[in-house]
Amino acid sequence: MKKINVLLVSLLATMTLFMTGCKGSDDEEVAPVGPSIVLRNNAGATTGDVTVTPSTALEFVIVTDAGDKNVKTVKVFMNGNAINGVNVNGKAKTNPFNVNKGTEYKVAITASSTETATVYKFVVTDKAGLTATKSVTVTTEVPSATLTTKSAQMIFNFSGAKKGSYDFDGLDSVASADVTGDIQDKGLLAGSYTQKFEVENGATMVKITSAEFDAATNEKAIKDLYAGTKVTVSDVYSQGDSYVIKTAAGKYVAMKITDVNVTTAVDDNNDSITFDVKYPVVSAGK
Repeated sequence: MKKINVLLVSLLATMTLFMTGCKGSDDEEVAPVGPSIVLRNNAGATTGDVTVTPSTALEFVIVTDAGDKNVKTVKVFMNGNAINGVNVNGKAKTNPFNVNKGTEYKVAITASSTETATVYKFVVTDKAGLTATKSVTVTTEVPSATLTTKSAQMIFNFSGAKKGSYDFDGLDSVASADVTGDIQDKGLLAGSYTQKFEVENGATMVKITSAEFDAATNEKAIKDLYAGTKVTVSDVYSQGDSYVIKTAAGKYVAMKITDVNVTTAVDDNNDSITFDVKYPVVSAGK
């Protein structure tokens, strides 16, 4: 009898384990499916990160789809903050606004009036409270002024009688003592010509390569080059040496030495450099 009881207990234990192990995937928890959101690529619509001029009119075409539950609303954020009211399909709407799955909603937004980066976020919520998000960064930039080149500019040995400074605001050589000068030849040192210039009157300078000078086509390019290490004195003059100068008035220019003339006449001091200047051309009204 004792053997029979032991067998029964063993059989019941085995059946319990079998039944427990046979609980299939039907008994496992399945994660709920939330909604989805896309920015449709309609003509003229913004679908991803973009750079535009300030105050550009933008259009985002929003389309949502449902998961387990129907979609309910879309809420629009700017830099993490909910926008106070939105223009949807040409009409003023509260934020969030109601949506139906599969329907296009054209949201009109005006880009920032200043140069900045703004993140717009669109969040769809379904009736279960689940969400999906789409974000776009809109960078606003004022169009960069194009550059033009003024060639064959010169400065002379500071120790001589000719003009030893250059005014990049006025784009002309000036007398060495002129307070409008931005660079000035350093003249003689211990009787020898230094073959260098230095910045003056609040100007600052960065050395760049000849190739970088040649490649620069707009003001933004030379501003980007100006991010390098600032120097106050040039290298010893050499053809092709190039620099970005920022004047005290805030104007950015680039220069490249095209010729170096070191005279051999005693006490002549008519040594000089010739250089090209790239400078921004500002449109009328800008």
